[in-house]
Amino acid sequence: MDIKVVKGSVGGNNYFEAYSQEALQKFFEKYDFIKSVNVFFRGKKHKTKKVKLKAHFKGKDVFVECSAERYPMAIDGAIAKLKTQILKYKTGHYKKAVARVAID
Repeated sequence: MDIKVVKGSVGGNNYFEAYSQEALQKFFEKYDFIKSVNVFFRGKKHKTKKVKLKAHFKGKDVFVECSAERYPMAIDGAIAKLKTQILKYKTGHYKKAVARVAID
């Protein structure tokens, strides 16, 4: 199952879509540079469930994935990894801009 979560979109049709939407919504509200996040669920027949996130930032795509026994735990793990990538992107791009303004 694949879900695309876009900034400003409303609740989902099923449990996984609604859970993903709710978990990712705080990132859309806090960070303007996040445009969309695609959520991919894999491992339906396997013991471990895998969730992959593809986030589109301004000028960059970021991929993260996480495996767990159940999908909600895998989503939470992938979102934690996505948060790390968001903070790396933010410090790399916005720290430079602040430094340029301070020098001028």
